[in-house]
Amino acid sequence: MTAITFILIAAFGSTVQEVIHLYDLRTKLHEETSTFLKSWKYWAITLIMIIVSGVGTWILYGDNLTIKSVVFILGAAFPLLFKKLVAGATTKGQTELGGFTIKDYFK
Repeated sequence: MTAITFILIAAFGSTVQEVIHLYDLRTKLHEETSTFLKSWKYWAITLIMIIVSGVGTWILYGDNLTIKSVVFILGAAFPLLFKKLVAGATTKGQTELGGFTIKDYFK
């Protein structure tokens, strides 16, 4: 499997995880929460996270994995692990981005 194929599969796993997350939020969204979904900053961070997930998974596992389903699952898991890491390292309200904080995004 080439590096780009590996990264794309992992990024797709990350994208699926984000879609499932948004699907889960559909019943929990309030007016103030839905504001960040309309923010270009939210979508820029989401896109960057998907790319970082693909590349990060490749950096961590690279040539050690050749089974596409495992790469997909690791790509989906990468943002969840990263979000927990950031949530533990940031303080509430540290950086505001269009009505939501970076910590809110990574919850």
